Amino acid sequence: MNKKCIMLFIAVFLLACPSLSAEQQEHSLRWKHTSLLDSQTESQFIQAERFFDGLFEYPQEYKNASKSEKLALQKSWVKELNGADIEKATLAAANLGIVRSKPAARFIEKTVFEKGGRFRWVCTRSLGRIRQKSSIPILIDLLDNPQKDAQLYARVSLAEITGVYLGEDKEKWLAWHKNPSAVTCTEDRCIIPTDASQKNKATDSQTKIRFTLPDTFGRIVKSEDYLSSPVLYIFGSCWCGGCQQDMQPFRKFVAKNQSTGLQGVRVVALDNELAALGFQKHYRLNCVQLLDTNRTLEKSLNNRGGWTFLVLADPDGNLIYRANNPREDDYKAIYKILKSNSERTLTETVEQNGVQYMPATIERNKTRNTIVNERFPSVATGSDGNIYVVFTRTGKDSSDVVMRKAEGNKWSQDIPIATSPADEYDGNVLVDSMGEVWVSWISNANGKYNIFITSLGNSGQAQKPYQLTHSDDDAMHPRMACDTQGNLWITYYRWKKRNGRSRDKEVYVRQLNQNRWSQEIQISPTDVPWYEDHTEPAITPYNDGVMIAWSWDFHPPNQGYSQYAESPTIFLRPINRQMELGKIFSVSENSVDVTPAIITSGDRILCAWDSAAVVTKNLSVASVIQNQDNPPKNIQQHEKVRNICTPCLTKSENGQISLVWCESPNGIKWILKHMTYMPKEKQWSTPSIVMQKGNPRFPSAAYDSKEQLWVACSVETADGRKIALKTLSKEK
Repeated sequence: MNKKCIMLFIAVFLLACPSLSAEQQEHSLRWKHTSLLDSQTESQFIQAERFFDGLFEYPQEYKNASKSEKLALQKSWVKELNGADIEKATLAAANLGIVRSKPAARFIEKTVFEKGGRFRWVCTRSLGRIRQKSSIPILIDLLDNPQKDAQLYARVSLAEITGVYLGEDKEKWLAWHKNPSAVTCTEDRCIIPTDASQKNKATDSQTKIRFTLPDTFGRIVKSEDYLSSPVLYIFGSCWCGGCQQDMQPFRKFVAKNQSTGLQGVRVVALDNELAALGFQKHYRLNCVQLLDTNRTLEKSLNNRGGWTFLVLADPDGNLIYRANNPREDDYKAIYKILKSNSERTLTETVEQNGVQYMPATIERNKTRNTIVNERFPSVATGSDGNIYVVFTRTGKDSSDVVMRKAEGNKWSQDIPIATSPADEYDGNVLVDSMGEVWVSWISNANGKYNIFITSLGNSGQAQKPYQLTHSDDDAMHPRMACDTQGNLWITYYRWKKRNGRSRDKEVYVRQLNQNRWSQEIQISPTDVPWYEDHTEPAITPYNDGVMIAWSWDFHPPNQGYSQYAESPTIFLRPINRQMELGKIFSVSENSVDVTPAIITSGDRILCAWDSAAVVTKNLSVASVIQNQDNPPKNIQQHEKVRNICTPCLTKSENGQISLVWCESPNGIKWILKHMTYMPKEKQWSTPSIVMQKGNPRFPSAAYDSKEQLWVACSVETADGRKIALKTLSKEK
């Protein structure tokens, strides 16, 4: 900032301060005009305010400062507002809004578009708190800004300054601003024609909830199964922090109001089965969890966007209440509706896999209720030519981890790995450099879900398992690798409680060296906000240690990590044999990027992941080098599909690299695909179809010593889902 601007700033402050002192000291002043907002915007706003309060608080140095000291602080914040340090600039913008510095509005108006991400929406919020009419044109311009939170606070801030609410309609706002003569304004409020000031009310009574969707256990559920009972639906993803925070209130509310006949249903948006299953097990949900992977059901009801999304349906299936980012008042309103229903029908539900199903659902899925399903295979090959496949076998009451061994074309009998009365799933297998076979999995044998590991002895049977984690809030998603020195590594994520709620996930790693396990090392960063979840790690050998990839729910700016990431993003971090952590860097950008797979090729690191847009999940792949700090321009995204499932990368001893995955062009039928990496061209071959029959899912792959590629997947049969194994020759 030049000297002329600073002198002008001081002069303006000297004129303005006598009328500001009392207002500035009262930092708890509420927003005046939130009652004007439509219900969806109001819900989003309340959630955003919670988020803001978690980031910023009233500056203590300002609270008891003298008048001259307050002037000096505000002047320093204006300087930082225009500085190159984005973190300091964002904090300065927040502080100027918190203390409601009227003279600072003109400086925020000038700089709001100069930086993106968090800085922009914090500036937009501060303009609303400061309440200067000079900000109105800037806020109107922000109504369609690509930054969603800036859009939200533009609407709220315009209502705050003008007392008028025209929603997100920019044209109406522009017309009003050019000709406000029909509007009668006072210092605090403007009166506008009735039609323009009405809240956006949904015609909920005319909306029928209709769906046919699978749940996390493969059962087909239909909306008509719930006729005669009120149903509370909660929509969201598994990576969404707010969706995690809202899970406990939802679960408790449904349990408390069962006497009204209320049924609860969670609808999972964008995520596939394994993430949804982990979410269900972690939160001990005994309600049905539907897989609305392509958001078809959600989009038919949620016309304003925003998770968590809550919907109440009456016994006839009509939508009668909905809210984005629900709060206590929403549950109170729903409670009143339930109590006002004089005709209550209590339906006896049927429990399967710890989930309460409606009788009609159980009747429709008679076969699925009695058969055993095999899913989530992991395949590894030994130098002796044996092929090992570990998978999750789920019956109507429990899940177990089982192995099969293929010697030539002959399958062994099933080898039990973890088949106790506990809930055990997500088994992974690895053959180390000495030919020893290792299996890891998740089990709640000791109450919490934890990571266990075992090896096969000379008898070919699983040895006594070793409990790797002792989490007080569940550990999940174990993945293993063997480094060039023969050491075994395992990575996973752990849940953590925040303010009494299970609300945080962090990624860890341990190393087995000379038969001794290392201490647990946190891979995800420790100097970023706790509410940014880290999940679904993948691991591969790298230099003398390993490289770990994971999905980080990134909120820019996070100084020193990425200038380009936003939303769940794939990040990488190396760790060497001495357990020393390397630099974190990103490989994806600003879609919803999850379920990474990772492998190395020379100095390059190859990644593949699910990249979710609004209603599709496409396959993305990238070839990067360590510490790459550029926009990830080398991302290749394959043809648009409705959904993809669990990409898997594998490499042969001679460096041949393959990627397998399953995809659904129509969201119903699945096909298994494969492509290879061409190092000289630094690109992938054209994808080829490997399998279509049986709706193949959850593929895993490994090369044997003869350069044959073995692919395991789960396919539908008359007796339920079964594990299938297929080979691809080197030429293919």
